[in-house]
Amino acid sequence: MEYDVIGKGESLVIFLHGWIAHAAQYDFVVENLDLDAFKYIFLDYRGYGKNIEKKGSYDLVELATDCCEVIKKEKCDNVILIAHSMGGLVAQKVATMQQGKIKKIMLVAPVPYDGFSFD
Repeated sequence: MEYDVIGKGESLVIFLHGWIAHAAQYDFVVENLDLDAFKYIFLDYRGYGKNIEKKGSYDLVELATDCCEVIKKEKCDNVILIAHSMGGLVAQKVATMQQGKIKKIMLVAPVPYDGFSFD
């Protein structure tokens, strides 16, 4: 997976975007981040942004597994997830798959893990 990394801290913060978006939706926050205290990853899902050509099933398990692979690659046991919209659903799934490594989750207008009805 392609992703941007900034910062050099021991803790890893992964930003997860929403549906019909990409990691650049978080560009406006970069100037306010503490680059000494944290390492930040801005991940595009398969079919989005830097990974637009990456093929797959594009389902929740695959998106979460891709995020878990990034965590494994970065060799970090202190992970914070920040997610918007559909990214909230992905973050919740990652938390179930990476128990013990995910220390905090910030969800902004998340899709509920159990779904919802339009009725």
